[in-house]
Amino acid sequence: MPAYVSSPELTFGFLFALEDPQRIADVVGDLMERHAVSVFRIARLSDDDGPPERYVVNWSAIPQISITTTAPEAAELHAQRIMLVNAFLGEGGEVRLYSGNPHAPS
Repeated sequence: MPAYVSSPELTFGFLFALEDPQRIADVVGDLMERHAVSVFRIARLSDDDGPPERYVVNWSAIPQISITTTAPEAAELHAQRIMLVNAFLGEGGEVRLYSGNPHAPS
């Protein structure tokens, strides 16, 4: 079951494939409690020759985070100008990100 993490304050949403939504909620909650700041360099897919995109997320500054088991349809993401990011959670809680869309929101 996938877990989709989003917030109205972010211009991208994380899609964790085959991850337990409760585990994702625990990881995100821990980041918020520790006032963690994450710097993400989103790797491009193999068919995209652009440089990695860099994003900074101050987890404690985000007032609302939604975790659901489905991501919005592509048309809805485009209309809301949200970039869908494929995410993978490592054993140590590290997050690896890969853009599912070669264009960042503008």
